[in-house]
Amino acid sequence: MANELQFYRFLHNGGSKRMGEVLTAAEDLLLWISHPEDRPEEDKIALEVHKLTWNWMSRRSSSMYDTLNSSGEFDLISSRELRKSLFNLKTQQEILFEFEVQQFDFVDVQLRPFLNRTTDRTAIRSVYNSSILETSYHPSPFTTSYEELLRNREFANILTDLIYMTKRITDAYGRIEIDLDDLDALIASEYPSIRPEPYLPY
Repeated sequence: MANELQFYRFLHNGGSKRMGEVLTAAEDLLLWISHPEDRPEEDKIALEVHKLTWNWMSRRSSSMYDTLNSSGEFDLISSRELRKSLFNLKTQQEILFEFEVQQFDFVDVQLRPFLNRTTDRTAIRSVYNSSILETSYHPSPFTTSYEELLRNREFANILTDLIYMTKRITDAYGRIEIDLDDLDALIASEYPSIRPEPYLPY
């Protein structure tokens, strides 16, 4: 169970960081729409536009609570507080998953088609390199008028909706972090001999 929590911690840290960057990018772009005098160079604007479509899916086939419950191991946990914290984590994860699905649908149906019509998305690409998301620039025959993009009412409205949806996700991550911290503390208190190993994906 303790090692399983480390995997959840990995998913939490990755998703929290990624969604935090999406939220910051959307908020910065909306700020630059309202305050043209604060706009940075086009490369910075292009990178923030690129970040808008980043995503993260933290859903698993079953929660740790469900796995323990279906195997009968949940009944072996004597600590009432630990059982309660596991249930709280399951509940918050289910809320997070719902918000993630809604945001993904919005990005795929509203944001991506809009950006495909109005910007060149081939010049900036992101790839994973040993679990680190790296961004690179590529030559492109297409051009983008970021000045025109930042005067587009539809873009401003899309950003407003994206901020709302992403904020729900980052808030859910905040609640899950509290649950994970509580579980770590309870396991350390109830089972001091357990020394969980950090989850290393690569």
